[in-house]
Amino acid sequence: MSSVFDFWCMVWQENVERILSVNFPHEERLYPAIYDPSKETIQYWPIEIGKTVAYMPFKITCMDTRMMVREM
Repeated sequence: MSSVFDFWCMVWQENVERILSVNFPHEERLYPAIYDPSKETIQYWPIEIGKTVAYMPFKITCMDTRMMVREM
């Protein structure tokens, strides 16, 4: 969990206003046939709008979320 704490310390220190993630935390929604739960990424923030999680001393609330999928 220290990488999550370090991430939020960096966000606070650098006064970050927006965060963009290029992964999707729950891949089974996109590719159920090949989903492997052992390869999920660490969840750094809640994905539900309005939900708050605590990574002491920080409390993180999801204010907005958008998913864009483009086939290549």
